Amino acid sequence: MKGSIPLFWRTIGSRYSLIAFKCSSCGKTVFPKRKICPSCGDLLEKEITLSGKGVLQNYTVVRVPPDGRELQIPYRMGIVKLDEGPSIVTEITGIDPEKDDLEIGTKLRLAFRKYGSESRDSVIIYGYKFIPDNYPVLNT
Repeated sequence: MKGSIPLFWRTIGSRYSLIAFKCSSCGKTVFPKRKICPSCGDLLEKEITLSGKGVLQNYTVVRVPPDGRELQIPYRMGIVKLDEGPSIVTEITGIDPEKDDLEIGTKLRLAFRKYGSESRDSVIIYGYKFIPDNYPVLNT
């Protein structure tokens, strides 16, 4: 996760919420953000924040990780269809990846988790993952 601290701060809004665009011409919700609607080709100008709730469409357990994730296996990656329409690929957390207790159709919600840092003394990078909707909320 190489990058600069200024770049990190410029993109901080989209790191802590799901920002999308709603097309004023065809009504399609587009995530991630982009400038042109993939459905009708119109310019996207209306920014919206997605609810962070959705349903699991499919998933897999990752046992052979990419570089840098060797200590985090196994973990689950899934396709989540958000309530507003778009589907996203994301990590599913908050469950034991060794148990077969996750089902397609499970309701999920957004959770922010640590992804890592560039070095021991650098900026910690957080991002979104999804957890089962019935996962307990910790009040701190």
